[in-house]
Amino acid sequence: MPDRDWDFVSLELDVAIDLEDRSLTGRAVHRLRPLGVASEVVLHAADLDIVSVTVDGAAVEAWRSLGDRLVVPVAVGPGERSVEVRYTARPTAGMYFRGPPGDAVREVWTQGEDEENRHWFPGWDYPNDRFTVRTAVTVPDGLVAVANGALVSKAPGRAAGTTRWEYALETPIVNYLVAIAAGEYRVVVEPGTPTLEHVVPVGTSDATVERSTRETRSMLDYLARLLGTPYPWTVYRQVYVQRFLYGGMENATTTVLADDYLLRDPVLDRYNADFVLAHEIAHQWFGDLVGVYGWRDLWLNEGFATYYGNRW
Repeated sequence: MPDRDWDFVSLELDVAIDLEDRSLTGRAVHRLRPLGVASEVVLHAADLDIVSVTVDGAAVEAWRSLGDRLVVPVAVGPGERSVEVRYTARPTAGMYFRGPPGDAVREVWTQGEDEENRHWFPGWDYPNDRFTVRTAVTVPDGLVAVANGALVSKAPGRAAGTTRWEYALETPIVNYLVAIAAGEYRVVVEPGTPTLEHVVPVGTSDATVERSTRETRSMLDYLARLLGTPYPWTVYRQVYVQRFLYGGMENATTTVLADDYLLRDPVLDRYNADFVLAHEIAHQWFGDLVGVYGWRDLWLNEGFATYYGNRW
């Protein structure tokens, strides 16, 4: 795991997604502080078409693209810096598009672990740094977009016929946990502490949602008591998507789950589905709130989540 030259403090993402073209236009702003004497910032950026780079508001022309790294020169000196990258992308990994005729609904979702988020935004794509995240997602009207944290605004997008959804997470997380999902969804909200949001494809019945998610709050409460530490955030969101790569992924506040775990049949054995839900909830503490410094220790995140998932 490479040493860091910078402490990444915050990430501000603003992406507009074209589901038909399977592409996006993005803006990423990193606030960061030097950890020593550093004359350049390295961001991981795979297959991104860089439009412009600025440092502290001033245009930078001497940036370099070296494989999957974007190298940005900065003046040596103390104090916080701001690096803004504007770009476009047609991701081949990290962001996945689904839709007819092969799928029931249109949607797009991301999967960052281990190092795939670099395919849809430039960042420090290792687990040895944490930063706060603010994410804006612009999609066509009628679609729902979600991201890490709580919804802070929903407004018309800059382009006609679009809506801009903005979310904020003030507790620092690692890069691979940054996530978005957008599509033809309905959101079922359960008030409480935390607020629960079950994000499901349109057409999913209330009975299916209730049957699939009924144990979620009990799992959160049980693990908080068992660990002696409250759930870290104000919202917990479960997003059921089509043809997910795995059973689930524990993005901070916003777990993505394979829609296989929507229990549409009331006589199905729910053991496996409940274990996956409990496993991903346990990750909100182990992997999200606290986590490992390098990939070789990732088994610790998985080990604790598997243990506490089975405790449920």
